[in-house]
Amino acid sequence: MCRAALESPRKSIIFEPYPSVVDPSDPKTLAFNPKKKNYERLQKALDSVMSIREMTQGSYLEIKKQMDKLDPLAHPLLQWIISSNRSHIVKLPLSRLKFMHTSHQFLLLSSPPAKEARFRTAKKLYGSTFAFHGSHIENWHSILRNGLVNASYTKLQVRDCDVLLPFLVGRIESWEAVGFLG
Repeated sequence: MCRAALESPRKSIIFEPYPSVVDPSDPKTLAFNPKKKNYERLQKALDSVMSIREMTQGSYLEIKKQMDKLDPLAHPLLQWIISSNRSHIVKLPLSRLKFMHTSHQFLLLSSPPAKEARFRTAKKLYGSTFAFHGSHIENWHSILRNGLVNASYTKLQVRDCDVLLPFLVGRIESWEAVGFLG
């Protein structure tokens, strides 16, 4: 999810929060600083983070050593990615959503415990409805760290023309494209 956000053409808008990572060679300096964003350097460090499969093949110290050889910022970045994710997954009871025809159902919780407690209290008083959120993977870096937001009328909103324009360009005459976007 972090990689998808970082590789998105919208990264300057959706890659939030940007990591705050201390430089291991100079503990008084931020190697990754939200006030001085360097997406290329961040991509280089992320490319050096080992896969989960590779990480399960050795001890913590061996894995850290290997990542430090590849890029001294890879391990600190991985620590930030893990520690900044405030969500967790909870398995739902077996008969929760029958129309899904599976017993393997999970709920992603991303609210702090106090907010979740307020929700549960309000749910007892007023009831609730399940809603499903479908979002492109590039948005999940932010969703897992900031929660869902109403993006309507903000820089985060993806307009139809943003999605259609790359498809339309080069496929039909420009005057027809204007009619689609009109």
